[in-house]
Amino acid sequence: MGEHSGEVSTRRWWRPKALFPLTLTLLISGCADNGLPNYYELGDLRVLGILAENALSQPISEVDPSSGPTVTLTPIISALNAGSALGNTASDLSLTLSWQSCVDPGVSYGASPSCEGVPGASGVTTVSGTLPSQSGSYTSTLSANGTHSVTIPSTFLDSATSREKQNGVNLLVTLQVSAPGSGETVKSFRRITVTTRTTLNSVPALTGIRVSGSGSNLTTLPGAESDLVPVYTGSAETYSVISSNGVTTSLTENLTTTWFLSRGELESNRTDTTLSNTYTPATTGTTPQFLVALLRDSRGGLSWQKVGP
Repeated sequence: MGEHSGEVSTRRWWRPKALFPLTLTLLISGCADNGLPNYYELGDLRVLGILAENALSQPISEVDPSSGPTVTLTPIISALNAGSALGNTASDLSLTLSWQSCVDPGVSYGASPSCEGVPGASGVTTVSGTLPSQSGSYTSTLSANGTHSVTIPSTFLDSATSREKQNGVNLLVTLQVSAPGSGETVKSFRRITVTTRTTLNSVPALTGIRVSGSGSNLTTLPGAESDLVPVYTGSAETYSVISSNGVTTSLTENLTTTWFLSRGELESNRTDTTLSNTYTPATTGTTPQFLVALLRDSRGGLSWQKVGP
């Protein structure tokens, strides 16, 4: 597939329209200065996403269970504040990671993303991981014990209905990350769809971030306000699902980019890949300036890029 950059429109998500001005005025006056950080602001310990790959190191979100495949999971972790507290930008950060997997108990329907009490759940695997400093950004995959592998048994779908086999049954993988030095603990999860569908999801690859209209990917953030766009290969795919009444329906994925930033401002937390996101650099502060972008499709596909240290 060719390379794409999101330069179709300069419209953003979440921008209020000039409708119902009185209502908007009341909402804005009540919520604009609530003291809460923006979702995109990095600082406290966070799992930004969990990558999934097959045995060929190819990004995936779906697997056929027939061969008993192994899926390798790699968390993208940010711990800017905990790392900065070390007082030495060359020092790596020790983390504790606990993994567990089970059949999805129904997260999409309101169930807690937890394997506790789920029949057949795996045991908890706990390891010590190392988050590299990367010039004080402390936002990366891990340099030690940074992956976790799950083997899906070939019998995973044996008790599933034909509809469930086609649509897929999710394997839920949960992750708890702790930073002993700061006392922070966060939880995250990732779902892998196990399916007999003939054609599996092909995950689009985020290859860079550019200033809109530029032909070069950024390696550092621009020094002036700029409209940023994702650059990626692949495209939104169309796939089929079977409804509860047995009707087969075609759906098309929606590709979105989620943005994270250490310092400065972004207009949006998340954008459609055809839209730009306005970045405004910070004028104060000493925290390393960097940006992380995650490209997702609507079937669990995930890829990422980082601009800056």
